[in-house]
Amino acid sequence: MEEKTKRGRPITGDPKNKHISFRVTDQVDEMLKSICKKQGCSMSDALEKMIRIQYNLTKSDVELL
Repeated sequence: MEEKTKRGRPITGDPKNKHISFRVTDQVDEMLKSICKKQGCSMSDALEKMIRIQYNLTKSDVELL
């Protein structure tokens, strides 16, 4: 029997295997798109970076929210 070959890009580092979906206002959507355009990144990359920054601040007992 023939072995199936794997497709797609090889996984490097920590695989992104979780899917999160949420609703935002038009204003928040435009703000996120503006950030991504100026930073040259995807929405998921921008949100991940924002979450990591907030997480590190929270670990340092800095309250921003």
